[in-house]
Amino acid sequence: MKLRLRLPTRFEQLIFAVVLITSCGIGMLASNVGNIRAALPLDTLYSERDLTTLLYDVARLESALMQVQLDDSAASRQELGFAFDLLQVRLGDRDGLVTSSPVAGFQRASEKMDELAAAVAALLRKPEPADIELQAAYRRASEVRRLLRGLNDSGFQAAMVQISQQHVAIAHLQRSATLVIAVLGAFGLGLIALMARQRQVLRKNAAAEREIRSLAFYDPLTTLPNRRLMVERLQHALVSHARQGSHGALLFIDLDNFKTLNDTPGHHIGDRL
Repeated sequence: MKLRLRLPTRFEQLIFAVVLITSCGIGMLASNVGNIRAALPLDTLYSERDLTTLLYDVARLESALMQVQLDDSAASRQELGFAFDLLQVRLGDRDGLVTSSPVAGFQRASEKMDELAAAVAALLRKPEPADIELQAAYRRASEVRRLLRGLNDSGFQAAMVQISQQHVAIAHLQRSATLVIAVLGAFGLGLIALMARQRQVLRKNAAAEREIRSLAFYDPLTTLPNRRLMVERLQHALVSHARQGSHGALLFIDLDNFKTLNDTPGHHIGDRL
């Protein structure tokens, strides 16, 4: 048994091309959307917000330490205690920032903040801390503030880089989407044109088949059944009558001297008759 390979028709080739282009376009669009999602600076912006909050609290503690050095009063001590408590609350929420911050160097700043918190806690336990201890705590606060300022700036720069990458990814997505839409539109128009052409060919084939059948079995002048159809119907009737055991009759009608009519006045007179 031999297998015969059938070549795909033009319509099937076009359908395959449309499916292939659509699949590639969807994959390309999905890849671009993934790039945009990866370029979203949400994590960096959240980290920058948390860094800004810590920077504000450390700067407030630094200012309170300076105020205690200038005027060691109950009010300045109270402000120092409040700033320290506020920083402690912030430090309790920093674990996620330490592990998820995209900015390098936050671990070192976190260790310095722990040292600062320990030094201020020791100062608050003393009724009258020494000036050298206040100055040391103030220097620690200034160092932590500078570290957090640098980290905050780095976070802002990282967010700007991600935003720039997002703009590039969005531009790629726009171009890809436009290309895919244009290609699919062109293929769609080609498919519609091909389907219309095929319908036209089918209509022409059907009309040709009807015309062939009409020419084969009917007289073109009178559109009456011709001899071929008569013989076919007669054979069918004979077989049917033989099977059923019935009888039939065949009536033959002729026109005398019809050839003379065609030859003398002309065929157009014979056709009218």
